[in-house]
Amino acid sequence: MRTCLLVALLALLSAMALAQDTSKVVVVNMRINGSGMEQLNSSVEYGLPPDCIVGEGPYDYSARASGVVISECGFSDPRFSTGDVINQNGTTEGITDVQPEADFTLVFPFNPAMLTLDIRNATTNETIFFNESMSGVVRDFCASHPQDADCAAFQPTPTPAPTAPPTTPEPTPAPSGCPLGFALVAVAGLGIAAFTKK
Repeated sequence: MRTCLLVALLALLSAMALAQDTSKVVVVNMRINGSGMEQLNSSVEYGLPPDCIVGEGPYDYSARASGVVISECGFSDPRFSTGDVINQNGTTEGITDVQPEADFTLVFPFNPAMLTLDIRNATTNETIFFNESMSGVVRDFCASHPQDADCAAFQPTPTPAPTAPPTTPEPTPAPSGCPLGFALVAVAGLGIAAFTKK
């Protein structure tokens, strides 16, 4: 009985692990600096949970599929890092380090209809970054994973085999010159005329 329970438990854990491994997310690597934000690259990955840099400010992002928000999250400025230092007198002081630029990553659920990603200023709602062609990352993923169930819409429609064009029979050429029967009649007529003259 214990062996059966152990086997059932292992099977359940394997199924859970498989389900987790086949979950898909979109991973977008970004860079921020004084002039704005840019997208470095993006990919679809298996086995990662959706995540974002959770924070109080100052940015929000939205990923949309067919106009519907599939993921939305606020995050702090990745150029800022905070920490504590201990002074010589033993007191603790909080410090903030500011870098001129920083890379950060957005991870959100996969959706085969995903189209856009935008990042806004959380206070003013001003758009800082906008990508209207996020479908490219889905298309690239589906091109290399055609067996994935979410990629059915991206499979090319089979092209029917070309068929030979219908052949038109060649027309029978019209005879040239006089027909043979007409020639024989003409020869016979000449012979009769010659015989009559004699």
